[in-house]
Amino acid sequence: MIEVPYLPFPGDPDFEQKLNTALNLARNATPGAQGNPGAIGATGATGATGAAGLIDLTTLTTQTGYLKGNGATVSAVVKVEDEVLTGIINGVNTNFSTAFDFIPGSIRVYRNGNRNYPGATSDYMESGTNLIIYSFAPVAGDLLTADYLKA
Repeated sequence: MIEVPYLPFPGDPDFEQKLNTALNLARNATPGAQGNPGAIGATGATGATGAAGLIDLTTLTTQTGYLKGNGATVSAVVKVEDEVLTGIINGVNTNFSTAFDFIPGSIRVYRNGNRNYPGATSDYMESGTNLIIYSFAPVAGDLLTADYLKA
């Protein structure tokens, strides 16, 4: 603690001199010992569980696929690419299937290399987890392929 023999106040004719003396005393003072640290606070609340998501495995391994998680567990999901759909292509048949069950909404279907789009008023609809129903009948010579995540 620094003892200042006088406190300057504005209006004192020696105000500046007394203030400078007090400041010099404060600058040259030796600091006191540091006090003991305070108690550690309580642990914060646990954060919310993470959302489900996919991680691309192709950047991590040579296997094409993804890791699927729901915030609590993680499992591998394999991506199937360029699979030729099964079904008779004759201008009449509209039902075609995949070799494996797929995760609904993950499939992309191609006719002769051109992407087709899902929906009741589009190119095809998914039915269950391995059936594609076209809104038109592909004709002989068409090539139907698909990319999807295995269920």
